[in-house]
Amino acid sequence: MKESSTGLNLFRDGQTDDVVLTGELAQQNANDPEYQSVKEARTSYVELNQEDEDSPFRNKNLRLALSYAIDRESLVEQVLGDGSVASTNLLPEETGKDPDTDEDFTEVSDSTLEYDPEKAQEHWEKAKEELDIDSLEFDLLAEDTDSTKRVGEYIQGAWEELDGMNVNSTTVPFTVRIDRSTEGDFDAVVGGWELITQILAVLLIYLNQEIHITLVNGVMMNMIN
Repeated sequence: MKESSTGLNLFRDGQTDDVVLTGELAQQNANDPEYQSVKEARTSYVELNQEDEDSPFRNKNLRLALSYAIDRESLVEQVLGDGSVASTNLLPEETGKDPDTDEDFTEVSDSTLEYDPEKAQEHWEKAKEELDIDSLEFDLLAEDTDSTKRVGEYIQGAWEELDGMNVNSTTVPFTVRIDRSTEGDFDAVVGGWELITQILAVLLIYLNQEIHITLVNGVMMNMIN
C-alpha cells in the first residue's frame, strides 16, 4: 500500500490485519499497545548504473563521495523512524554467521562505510578532476511508496550538499521500478534485497546483466520441503 495513512485507517477500521508505518506515523504510534517493531532480513541500497563505458559512476572517488555523504543513522532514525537500523553491509545482522568463528557476518565483513561530509567533498573534488567536470546532474529513481519516497528525498538532499552536484528525484510504481532496473534504464536507483528463508537467500539485486535473478526451483523446493 503506497500511503501509510490510508493503511492505518483501514487497520483501525478492522479492514486489514496489519500495516507498515514509517516516519511521523511510526513515531506517533510507537506507544500504541498494538504497535510492534519487527525486524526484517532486508537491506535497502542505491545501485549506480555503470553499464556504459563512459558512465561517471565507474569512478571510484565519485562512488566514495556518494557513500560518505549519506548519514545512515539520521536516515533510519529521523526519516524512517520505524525501527530500521543503519546498515553498512548488504547482509542484515543476524542472518548468517561465520562457520569457523560463529561471528555474525556483518562483524567479519570489514566494512568501512561511514558518514563523513568532509571525506565526501574531498573524494568529490578528486572525482571532478579525474572526470574533467565541474558539475554532475543525474536522476535518482525510487518507488512511489511513502517510505521509499522519503528515503529518496533524503539521499537527494544529502548528495546535493556536494558542490556542483544536482540530483533529480523520480518516483514510479514498484513494477515500473523493477522493469527500469532490469533494463538498465536509470542513473541511480533505490533497490533492495531480502532473505526469503533462513535456508536460501534470494538476492534481489537488479544488475545490468543478461540474467538478473536465477531461481533453481527444484533445488529451492527440495530445501524448503
